[in-house]
Amino acid sequence: MKILFVSHEYAPVGGGVGVALSHLVHELGSLHDVVVLTSGAPGLPTIEKQQGATIHRVHTFGRRRPGGGSILSMYSFLFAGLRGGKRILREERFNLINTWSAVLSGLTGVRLSKKAQIPHVLTLLGEDVYDPSGRSSAHRNVFFRSVVRRAMEASHRVTACSSDVRDRGKAIFPREISIDVVPLAIAPPRYRPADRLLLGLDRDAFYCITIGPLVLRKRLGLLLDLLVRSSDPKTKLLIVGQGPEEKSLRRHAEKIGLGKRVEFLGPLPDEKKFQYLANCDAYVSVSLHEGFGLALLEAMACGLPVLAPVMGGQRDYLIHGKTGLVLEPDGEDLLRRINELLDAPEKAIEMRESSRRQAESFFAPIVAEIWAETFEQYIKEIF
Repeated sequence: MKILFVSHEYAPVGGGVGVALSHLVHELGSLHDVVVLTSGAPGLPTIEKQQGATIHRVHTFGRRRPGGGSILSMYSFLFAGLRGGKRILREERFNLINTWSAVLSGLTGVRLSKKAQIPHVLTLLGEDVYDPSGRSSAHRNVFFRSVVRRAMEASHRVTACSSDVRDRGKAIFPREISIDVVPLAIAPPRYRPADRLLLGLDRDAFYCITIGPLVLRKRLGLLLDLLVRSSDPKTKLLIVGQGPEEKSLRRHAEKIGLGKRVEFLGPLPDEKKFQYLANCDAYVSVSLHEGFGLALLEAMACGLPVLAPVMGGQRDYLIHGKTGLVLEPDGEDLLRRINELLDAPEKAIEMRESSRRQAESFFAPIVAEIWAETFEQYIKEIF
């Protein structure tokens, strides 16, 4: 097969979605002819070969570094991607175009598909259908809902990254349409072992960890409020990531007296991130919604039980009592769940092993096979 992926994010540009796509592309590139059309950033080549795949990056406005982007940079990809895609299609012929994100890339992929008369597969992500903290979310914004509907209607097939996104997508586009769940991929954790002493951690503490952008949707202020209710100074929290809420979160942690019980580690390279995960006791999240939850799965791959509400993509892999403990939507039972792990160390060990096994089914080599089989079936059906 020859596949053109269209996405405004592709590692190192953007966040988790770009990383997940790169894992998939690297696996598919070893067996198929794969091309990626994505956003550029300062210091990145316009065209690059990566593990059998060809990456084409187009200039977008307002992006000063790979990891950070503005609204302008995201939406300018709609037009820059169209120009860049036309150049690619003049030189190459593809069996299929797969576009990730209806809102930010969907219409670009659809127009390229129509121009070249190539089947188009749209992949819905959490940002397309539901962001309870965002005013532009398609579930409440008429304009963006119409954008998602247009992209879905104009696509030959539609996939979703989780059953939650599938169901919300069907609610946005109520007409009869089939949406197949095809998961995102994580890479098997690879890192040099490091003990707590090397990482500057307390050997005797119970460490919770959470990873992701520091934004309102993650409800990290609530997480701090829940943690401070514990009178045990050995119950601590590590926060990995950066974002617009960081300063206010630091002030809030100081105001409520958490002191050294919470550490803001900032963004970490993969190896260091996995080292911290491997030395923690539980992954915690009280996020309003996760379209898929890549960070939760990475934590599970390192053997952590997950403590989180089932509000999003994690319902596909968070099994209460097996891979973690399900929290109430408001997270009020977080401390009780932490105590459950502390009071039953043998059960906690069983959860760690179950988490590892469950996460393995989302490793890139396995997920890439699912995507390849799905694409091949679509091509047969369409032609």
